[in-house]
Amino acid sequence: MVKDEKLAPVLQAYANSPGNPHYLAYFDFFNRGLFFEAHEVLEEIWLPERGKAKDLYYKGLIQLAGAFVHLAKNRPGPASALLRLARANLQGFSPSYEDLDVSEILVFIDNVLRRLKSEPFVPGRIVAPQFDLICPPPPARGPCAKPFVEQLSYKRYISTTRGGHIHMLDQVSVLLAEDDENDIFLMRRAFERVGVPNPLFVVQNGQEAINYLSGTGQYQDRNKFPMPGLLLLDLKMPWMDGFDVLKWLRAHREFDTLPVVVLTSSKLQGDIDKSREYGVYDYRVKPQSFDDLMRLLDDVRKCWLDERFNRFCSPQPALAAAKKAG
Repeated sequence: MVKDEKLAPVLQAYANSPGNPHYLAYFDFFNRGLFFEAHEVLEEIWLPERGKAKDLYYKGLIQLAGAFVHLAKNRPGPASALLRLARANLQGFSPSYEDLDVSEILVFIDNVLRRLKSEPFVPGRIVAPQFDLICPPPPARGPCAKPFVEQLSYKRYISTTRGGHIHMLDQVSVLLAEDDENDIFLMRRAFERVGVPNPLFVVQNGQEAINYLSGTGQYQDRNKFPMPGLLLLDLKMPWMDGFDVLKWLRAHREFDTLPVVVLTSSKLQGDIDKSREYGVYDYRVKPQSFDDLMRLLDDVRKCWLDERFNRFCSPQPALAAAKKAG
């Protein structure tokens, strides 16, 4: 079933409402535990708003839905990363914005983050928020008494996974920015041992990473150096470090949806906080054992190269020899 066919009935149900049907449908899907559909429907009005007043507001709500997609798949790490991004994007708005109690959303996010940090993760234990819709939910028709949200209430949500086949972006390339030759060797070996089909490209400093992403210098040929669908970024590199790359990415909005996973030996809270401020999707500390590296790589791939959650790219052809490029 194509995207429009899934969303159309709910959008039609809110067609006569005084609010934006996509905005209302987001909360309708969210209340029913259809977090991926909530993500999809709101994205349709977020993309035209990029760089405008509601950009970060819509983005924060999309990230909130994405966090619950990951919680439903028992992935607390990526869920926490998205919740932090959602909080950062929503906290700049007034306590009541677009008829939503933003302040209560922020309190909710903080509570979930605290629990994810302090408690062992148990599937289904995290309670998803329920939004009180003043508009009648589908299949009812007719205008709403108010745009939609009166208050935020909560009920237990039993996590489920979305049915159907999971499509991985197997042909999309991965860019590794890493200066340590030993770590590069281990990552290539881990790609082979885990059976990751994605072509791996390697750059060895921050300037090379920027050149690759911008398609300048030796990286102008996109047939030879395709745009990656995932960036694995070390922080401590010569010439320009990982933070310089993150700063550059933030200044170039076309890379807003590129999944960036910091992969570093640094456990410093300052580095973690600074990375979050730059909007990284995930922060991983390099493991000590090769087995742990393989597990980390497999988890990162499943999190960020699932075509349902990677909004940056579509599958693209890549050279068979790309894994040997670097």
